[in-house]
Amino acid sequence: MPTPLLLSCAHYAICSFGMFANAALFIIIVTRTPRKMRSYGAVLATSAAVDFLTAASSCATFAKNEMYAIYAFTGPCTGVSFRLCIYLLGVTLCGHAFFAYNITLCFCYR
Repeated sequence: MPTPLLLSCAHYAICSFGMFANAALFIIIVTRTPRKMRSYGAVLATSAAVDFLTAASSCATFAKNEMYAIYAFTGPCTGVSFRLCIYLLGVTLCGHAFFAYNITLCFCYR
């Protein structure tokens, strides 16, 4: 069953915006962070890099899943290999898990 067009457009638009925003944030952090805030800038730069990789891997792999199983992959990775899709899905899932830890770290760091 093919992915609905509106869902695909929304998925790729959100992932593309996420990659652009995190790349811009990373550049701003590297070039504009004051010396006193370098340690906090490193935490934010790590967050921006992981979020960029998560958005990029999510854009390349569009997994359709049910409650306990993935039943189809769509996206650019399917033209390369199924194994690449599995690896990119792993990067995506790790990035989503890192997001919760990162929010906790940013609040506890202060």
